[in-house]
Amino acid sequence: TASRTQQTYEWPFPVRVTATVAAADGSAVSGSVEFSSGATVLGTVALTNGQAQLTLPETFPVGSNPITATYLGTDTLAGSVSTPVNVLVVKAPSLTILTASSSSQRRNTSNPVKLTAYVSVPFAGRASGSIEFKSGTTVVATVPVASAKATYTLPGNLSLGTYSYTATFVPTDSANIAGSKSNTVRITVRR
Repeated sequence: TASRTQQTYEWPFPVRVTATVAAADGSAVSGSVEFSSGATVLGTVALTNGQAQLTLPETFPVGSNPITATYLGTDTLAGSVSTPVNVLVVKAPSLTILTASSSSQRRNTSNPVKLTAYVSVPFAGRASGSIEFKSGTTVVATVPVASAKATYTLPGNLSLGTYSYTATFVPTDSANIAGSKSNTVRITVRR
């Protein structure tokens, strides 16, 4: 059995799997249980009162993972294999927040607005990757994340009008960490 059927990559709340072994005649059972996922052995645990428990690693691979418990048997009791218990590991979520130094700038200014995107990946360490700054649907800059943020300075010669900007986090470890899109920031270019 499993304490839950889903866990999040690198979050400190991993799933615990439990194997229960019983003899047909009701006698006490000793020995060990080997837990595995596919061909990967996760650990071998000695039985205590007929049970063995294993806590899955926080960095268990993202995806569907069938967990099998194999009782290794003793000189007097044959081994046995459980039916698999499936544990789904989902990507660690991220959060991106976009801010602006001002909501407007003058045309042909020498002091344009600066956008700053802040990125957090709870429980998964410092965010690593890049930020795609977009004006509407057009990528205007791709900036590496440093110290959990990335900045982009608008061109000083933007035409008059209102522009909508967003920031999208593209993680380096995209297999295990989810990207995220920020809120929208609107900047008005005036005379």
